[in-house]
Amino acid sequence: MPRTITPEDLLAIRLPGDPQLTPDGQRLAYVVARIDQESNEYRHQILVMEATPGSRPAPFTSGTKSDKNPRWSPDGTHLAFTSNRSGQTQVWLMSAFGGEARQLTFFKEGISGAPVWSPDGSRIAFTAVIGAEGPGKEGDKADESDLFKKYTKGVKRITRIHYKTDGEGFHDPEKHQQIFTLPVADAKPEATQVTRGPWNHDEIAWAPDGSAIAFVANRREDDDYVPFLADVWVQDLTTPESEPVRLTPGTMSLGNPAWAPDGRSIAFQGQEWEPYRGYASNQLFVINRDGTGLRRLVAHWDHNFGPRGLADMPAPGSHVLRWTPDGLAVIALGSDNGRQQLYAVDVDSDSVSQLSSGDHAMYAWSTDAQCQKICVALTRPDLPGDLFLVEGPDLLPLTQANEALLAEVELAPVEYYRFATGAGTNDYLCNCGSTAGLTEADGWVMKPVGFEEGKRYPAILEVHGGPMAMYSWAFMMEFQCLAAAGYAVIYTNPRGSQGYGQDFCACIKEDWGNLDYLDVMAGLDAALAQFPWLDPERLGIAGGSYGGFMVNWALGHTDRFKAAVTMRSVVNEASSVGTSDFGFTDMMSYPTTPWQDMSFYRKVSPLTFVEKIRTPLLIEHQEQDYRCPMEQAEQLYTALKYLRRTVEFVRYPDSSHGMSRTGKPWLRVYRLRTIVDWFGKHNPA
Repeated sequence: MPRTITPEDLLAIRLPGDPQLTPDGQRLAYVVARIDQESNEYRHQILVMEATPGSRPAPFTSGTKSDKNPRWSPDGTHLAFTSNRSGQTQVWLMSAFGGEARQLTFFKEGISGAPVWSPDGSRIAFTAVIGAEGPGKEGDKADESDLFKKYTKGVKRITRIHYKTDGEGFHDPEKHQQIFTLPVADAKPEATQVTRGPWNHDEIAWAPDGSAIAFVANRREDDDYVPFLADVWVQDLTTPESEPVRLTPGTMSLGNPAWAPDGRSIAFQGQEWEPYRGYASNQLFVINRDGTGLRRLVAHWDHNFGPRGLADMPAPGSHVLRWTPDGLAVIALGSDNGRQQLYAVDVDSDSVSQLSSGDHAMYAWSTDAQCQKICVALTRPDLPGDLFLVEGPDLLPLTQANEALLAEVELAPVEYYRFATGAGTNDYLCNCGSTAGLTEADGWVMKPVGFEEGKRYPAILEVHGGPMAMYSWAFMMEFQCLAAAGYAVIYTNPRGSQGYGQDFCACIKEDWGNLDYLDVMAGLDAALAQFPWLDPERLGIAGGSYGGFMVNWALGHTDRFKAAVTMRSVVNEASSVGTSDFGFTDMMSYPTTPWQDMSFYRKVSPLTFVEKIRTPLLIEHQEQDYRCPMEQAEQLYTALKYLRRTVEFVRYPDSSHGMSRTGKPWLRVYRLRTIVDWFGKHNPA
């Protein structure tokens, strides 16, 4: 008889992803992420299999290190990949038929990202973060004979406004990410630096004839103040001393450049930064090689190109754009009404064809050279992740990464519903020209494990972060653990979510706690009305990041919830804009600054309403969170403790904002246990 899932089962789940088909479509390489319980670390292994259902995968790499980013050579005879087996992450090369791997790079601080093959297979391009002294050599030891340098090297002198990033730490102003190329046939290949200057360069795309490289960078003089802007640039490799040429207008947030087969144009996905400033849907664009003719494709498709679905078990992903060999269409992953599917966009007729279907969230994909065979990685509420072949409307399974575990545990089923968005209008502050958006949105109810007809069950309302993201048909470990403990889980996509069009997302800009709060409560009420087995007297609420903001906001505006958990949340906007890694950009969107007019910041801060909070509240936060800094949680905890309310504060060491998804494994287990225990104590099932 199956057992219920436990937080400890997180440690056993394997997550396949980053599928890479050979150019002829006969073989498939992919990465499996797993957890080493003893070391409390993540491991990544590359496997290879015949790209046909029923084939058995075989390990391509082995050992206790992490091997990632497998990329086939254009002739399919070799795999380049990244590995930290030598200490730092470097590029390695191995024959497709096995043997010993050969290390290609020896950079002192390693390389970043995936290797990118030139069209003729003679070179590999990659990125690495270096300082003015160059990449250095792996294994070099710094001279520590200078005691002043030795004992003061941790001092940080900050001169830029954007000086830290969550998950990365404090920036070294002397180091930047540059692009290099490397001849793979040389016995001791020497890397050639392609880009230079005090900017970060990323997302490499070779021109079809190998004569140039397109990349993404923000090379503005004021790049520090507009970190979300970027451009597509082209560097001519035939005249390496020349400066790169900017193609795009400097007003966009963009990525994923992809050359057309004839080399005359480049597709990319992105959004105009104004007027929405992040509350925009990613769209597809094409621009000519000389920078003329910029146009948006399928302007009528008002959803989002790129994956915007949330999951707490993220697998290795890959989200490139791909032209069909005839140059008539671009293939892209898209987010639409809680699903992530593959789409083909005709560049001439502006038509969109959906290449996949079903209730799932695709997170990675690959094709052969002719785009005749497609492999995808996807997740569902009952499936952490697996690889499939797309055969018309059908998905043919290639892997069963968690077959043994899924046979052992009983997962909670999910029921989908639609709900009408909350009554009300966007009554102030949003000057982006957006209206209130759609009048309906999506929701899901996860039944408790062991559900019995005729019984009523307590429910936990979960609110997603972002807010420019979406819940989708994805596996959620946190939800499954709550369902295993006897709770129903309700989760919805209120206004502000992606996947529902521009207006639906942008209407909450500068206006958190208004239309979005109405929708959160409307989605809850709709679930209670459609599923009468839900007990309206035993409700809890939980959420992280912006979802934590919404938990704090809701508790200051309603007493409907018996217990709550707020995670890595926003509490006080006035202090957040000065302490968050990107907080200063909020001031660019808001109508004023805290020192000019504090009334606005009080109006949109949950801390303003803290005296109304009487719901037992668990506050969790990560001590190295630079997105929603620890001081946010400290303010809320101190205020509630001062008011003698029921509150508990859990601080996670050595963890950043994304701990619930990518943090130290045993801390993630502790977190899941703590959430379930809190609701068990204050809103028992």
